[in-house]
Amino acid sequence: PGPKAPRLAGRLSSNVRPHNSTHVALIKSMKSSRLALLLPLALGLAACTTPPLIPDDYPGPTARLEDTGFLQERFLGVFFAAVRVDDQPIANMIGASRSASAGLGRGIAFRPVARKIPAKAMKVSLIATHYVGMPIEELFKLGQGTFLSVEGVVAFEPAKDRDYFVTGELKKEQSCVWVADYYTREPVTEKLCK
Repeated sequence: PGPKAPRLAGRLSSNVRPHNSTHVALIKSMKSSRLALLLPLALGLAACTTPPLIPDDYPGPTARLEDTGFLQERFLGVFFAAVRVDDQPIANMIGASRSASAGLGRGIAFRPVARKIPAKAMKVSLIATHYVGMPIEELFKLGQGTFLSVEGVVAFEPAKDRDYFVTGELKKEQSCVWVADYYTREPVTEKLCK
């Protein structure tokens, strides 16, 4: 058959055979430096994840709670979200949209979030807030009095197999947030207003 083709391999490939102890030390140090660079990234990502409020195999009755949001102006979003249940942080539309909007400049990427919740009495932390893609713009709007928000904790007892959503209104005169029944659109919690 013809001559053998040359072996091509990357620096850390298993095809690379070190010629002496210096090469072995170099390869080991490169592998450990890659690990040192990846470890903080992995830990950072793990810290950003929020465990589910209830596991998939939860045997008890459940309901569904959804965050809502919309674009009020070209680069001004409005979010109504549940951020904690009984003092436990939960995944929410604000955090998901903020992550998805990173690197978009003034752009806003909405990421809807709905989660199963236990159908039992609970305390829910709600937020209604404006959202902009750039922090400097948020400071500017705060100074103008056009960046509005309201938050607080409400008592909530969802019924089994019902759907609910977080809603409200952001106005200079009064801003409010509450939980409403998905089908009747009627409030099922007190309205938090300021």
